[in-house]
Amino acid sequence: MSLPSRRSLAEARIALGSFDRFLVLYGTMFAAFGVASPFLPALLHERGLGPSEIGAVLAAGTAVRLITGPVISRLADRLGKHRQTLTVLLSTAAVIAFGYGLPAGFGIFLLVSVAHASTLAPIVPIADAMTLAAAPGRFQYGWVRGGASAAFVVGAAGAGQVVQATNLRGIVWMNGTLLALAAVAALWLPRNALDRPLAPRQANVRALFAAPGFLPLMALAALVMSSHALHDGFEVLRWEDGGIGPGGQGYCGQRESWPRWSFSWWWVQRY
Repeated sequence: MSLPSRRSLAEARIALGSFDRFLVLYGTMFAAFGVASPFLPALLHERGLGPSEIGAVLAAGTAVRLITGPVISRLADRLGKHRQTLTVLLSTAAVIAFGYGLPAGFGIFLLVSVAHASTLAPIVPIADAMTLAAAPGRFQYGWVRGGASAAFVVGAAGAGQVVQATNLRGIVWMNGTLLALAAVAALWLPRNALDRPLAPRQANVRALFAAPGFLPLMALAALVMSSHALHDGFEVLRWEDGGIGPGGQGYCGQRESWPRWSFSWWWVQRY
């Protein structure tokens, strides 16, 4: 596996600054995800929630994503305001993230989880669409997503060290601050071909389900994501019972990002 040459990276950076801007956006977004992902269940447990309540809080957030993700992404397409929509969503998510720091119980955390997930669900699809529209002739999409995976690794590992030195409330401030920085980065994204309203059109759901391989792919994705949800929901609590401290938990929590990061670079070079 060979990394991109300095010349190819330099050429990408020169082209309207697109690569730099998207890299900063994805870096701050995925660092925020890395900070919260491993430690949120432990924070809820510290607030007095039991395993069934933690599962309900996380499941409610995941369920609402199925609605808000497609709906808000489609609205951004219709309006042709992807950059503005992304900025508003990230800003709102940053504010809501601080709700996890409240000395509250199950009901409040359930509301915070639903509200937070509602704003987070569309941001990666919208950012991906903008990146793919801006990339041709300037940079390769895999470079940006590879950088995002690296940022996730740094965020999770850094959060573990912060929690070990302070307490779990540190991840709330880190997550909210990084999402706010991502909102600022979204403001500086370059304009591209997506910045125009789309004419209303009827979604052909039947054709989508009739596409070859679509249903098996959906079933496979459902199995992968359900196992991922079960693992992420309670892995830190299990590690804690096993005597692994927050510093070690941070490194364990980002182990799957290393192969993802390596694969991104390999894919770019091969294809």
